[in-house]
Amino acid sequence: GIIFLVKEGGCPENFNRKTAFVGSSSNPADYGLAFYFCAFSFQSWNSLNFITEELKNPLTTLPRGGFFGLMMVSVGYLLANVAYLIMFSVAEIMDSHTIAMDSGYRVFGRPGEIIMCVGLLLSCMGAFGGGLLCTSRNVQSTAEEGVFPKWMAGINSTLNTPVPAILTIMVMNMVYLLVDTSSLIPSFSTVEWLFYAMTFSCLLYLRYTEPKNIRPFKIPLPVAIFL
Repeated sequence: GIIFLVKEGGCPENFNRKTAFVGSSSNPADYGLAFYFCAFSFQSWNSLNFITEELKNPLTTLPRGGFFGLMMVSVGYLLANVAYLIMFSVAEIMDSHTIAMDSGYRVFGRPGEIIMCVGLLLSCMGAFGGGLLCTSRNVQSTAEEGVFPKWMAGINSTLNTPVPAILTIMVMNMVYLLVDTSSLIPSFSTVEWLFYAMTFSCLLYLRYTEPKNIRPFKIPLPVAIFL
């Protein structure tokens, strides 16, 4: 984005307060839907909780990992969107289906497009691997508690991994691929954030009814209320 700004001058109209929001929707529901699409990108903020048993020092690692990981992702997304707004007009962003690759091509040509493509591929593989690692532990522990079928709680004696839970998640992911993303993401985010709301409501309730309980991880009340 900086290189394009120096070479081409960028798109200053995107940062003009008088014109930046011209043509924007006035329907609050559209902004709510946009929020769910954005929130979907931050779903891994709580994934570290699922592998607490495998952390050497969870009392230290869990808060630090959650905080710094979320901050790094937030800053990265913010800088990426600023770069897109520098390089493209709003109409071009809306028409593009591969904005990251288009940005690489606009600045560095075909080599830049290839680099961005490879980077996105590695990012997707990392996200899939991290999600599989954390979510499989969640499914496995939930099955141990009797919520899911017991066979999902199995641990492979050779690999020492929850293979049944991993296979279950992989099958579910393949089924999700059959659903249109524009419908899947808001539906998934709506349900997930509903359970987040229930979780934080329980946190507030227990903080009020059982204030003297020992809490290794104590979330500040303003954060819980905001979430």
